[in-house]
Amino acid sequence: MDNLQSFRPEWACPPGETIKEFLEERDWSIEYFAHSIRKSVIDTESLIKGSLEINDDLACLLSKTLGAPSKFWISRETQYRLSLKQIKKNEEWLNQLPISDMIKRGWFDRKFSKKEKLTACLNFFDVTSVSDWYDIYINKTNVTAFRQSTAYSINDIATITWLRKGEIDSNSIHCSAWNKKRFKESLPEIKKLSCQKEPSKFIPEMRRICADSGVALVVAREPEGCRASGAVRFISENKALMILSFRGLSDDQFWFSFFHEAGHLVLHERYLKENNSILVDNENQPNANKEIEKEANDFAFDTLIPKEYQAEFSKLNPQSSYRAILSFSKTLGISPGIVVGQMQHSNKCKKSHNNKLKERYSEEHINQLVL
Repeated sequence: MDNLQSFRPEWACPPGETIKEFLEERDWSIEYFAHSIRKSVIDTESLIKGSLEINDDLACLLSKTLGAPSKFWISRETQYRLSLKQIKKNEEWLNQLPISDMIKRGWFDRKFSKKEKLTACLNFFDVTSVSDWYDIYINKTNVTAFRQSTAYSINDIATITWLRKGEIDSNSIHCSAWNKKRFKESLPEIKKLSCQKEPSKFIPEMRRICADSGVALVVAREPEGCRASGAVRFISENKALMILSFRGLSDDQFWFSFFHEAGHLVLHERYLKENNSILVDNENQPNANKEIEKEANDFAFDTLIPKEYQAEFSKLNPQSSYRAILSFSKTLGISPGIVVGQMQHSNKCKKSHNNKLKERYSEEHINQLVL
């Protein structure tokens, strides 16, 4: 099987097609041929359709009757069964991909027919076969969110698809060489952008600032099955990739996700590079490194609400007025929605409280950000 790793037929030709050619050349009826190979007409028809397998005995009879060597018929049968097996594997793979969302969001470079679906999807992942895809994206990719699992779900494959989209888009973002010090020093400037309401205004500026420090910032909505809000990896020694999905479509989730991913780049550069890892922040990720995730969460919180203001934050409670929240967010220089999000996360108010202070985004907002 090793020599068939790149074998990806999109249709299978049974040995019966070759048999039909022999019969037509000789003007033999099915009945005559069936008698010649000592099979019933029903079995012979099954043979021609491909549902009756050719074993050694039948291959011998075919050789005596039609003239081709026995090993020719065994080879045709083996190739046909391999084709069927590969087609099934291809179909199972395609069924796991979020193709509808990929088409809807314009992730393919051109339209394709049903027959071209397999080729289009392989091209998206830059592989030549489904076997290659499993080897590259499952066996060799160190995705921390689910790498410890032995079973890969549709959700995992949707996440891999989303990560691939980020990788594709990052190719068109020119970056300076990665500079952790410069990136960390740029975060206060980026934090101020949280007061902007429209992604079409603050995302280009974020991209510019990030690129100046060697970080390609990509925005890609998560396809169905993917629960990721953000992810980071190093594409090369001098270029980092950060992908954000705008999951939840609210400013508090978006901005916390950004600074959480920034925390990974600042705090966990060595981990990311040494392990060639991709850190994905997913809902309900049992395989996540809890220590690393806590460090990134703390980094994001301390960046958004510096330590000197955390005592004041701790005084906020369910009775805090909109005015108090707005005043505190103004002091910090961040969106009031971020303060509300942190209040809810810290159980200082219910998830349903103060949500009017959050900025809500729409799919249209995000669609404007296509590179």
